Amino acid sequence: MAAAGAVVLASARIGSAQGAQPAGQAQPSAKPATAQEVMQKTLAAYSAAKTYQGSWSYTLEQGEGQTKQVQKMVIDVTSRAPNHLAFRVAPAPGQKPLPDGQPLPELRVIVDGQTAWFENTSDKSFYKVALPKNAAISPLMFMPLIPSASQVERKEDVQADGKTLIVLAAATQQGGVGRMEIDASNYHIRRVSTEALVGLTKVSSAITMDKETFDGAVPDNAFAWKPARGLKEMPAPPEAAALFGPPDPGK
Repeated sequence: MAAAGAVVLASARIGSAQGAQPAGQAQPSAKPATAQEVMQKTLAAYSAAKTYQGSWSYTLEQGEGQTKQVQKMVIDVTSRAPNHLAFRVAPAPGQKPLPDGQPLPELRVIVDGQTAWFENTSDKSFYKVALPKNAAISPLMFMPLIPSASQVERKEDVQADGKTLIVLAAATQQGGVGRMEIDASNYHIRRVSTEALVGLTKVSSAITMDKETFDGAVPDNAFAWKPARGLKEMPAPPEAAALFGPPDPGK
């Protein structure tokens, strides 16, 4: 449960950024941008996308040496502006169960324009949240990124695959360090990693972009969902509705 839970629970709602440029057309500043400017341009690049399809790899490592445990997950994201989203995190092919024998869970969130459905296939349960009228949906809203409210610092740029990557770093709530690598040519995220000590245990995670498409064709059935037989409906957590923005007036 740890890896999947880290992805969903560590995420914060990311609203549409002001002054967003069409995806793929963001241009680096003539002068080195500050960390906050880079964050704004990055969020704008994703928020401005009419559609988004991305596949990411997520790795969580706990401990060191012979006691190290490694969990690998895959993350698939599909979105269509303004209020459709499909998010799935599941064990990577060939991933072994947890040391206690429990299988890694598969979690899904489907936002169909009116309702957000949250499914846990391992627990065979789901809950739903009605969207407010002006729901704020972003392809990044369930990704474990550096929160925009953090004290983010810009580090020295790095070169990878012939591209310049902007490096941002910030302290995490767990007392560790988060690092984000962003393509300077279009402000698309390439990698996010964290390192921390939990007690005496070293815990590190990394999420890496494998493939993504901006403004491609996305069929309606990408956002279709209904409870499968045997799924039990649970009450939605109080904080779930706040992920999508303030409630409609009068409700």
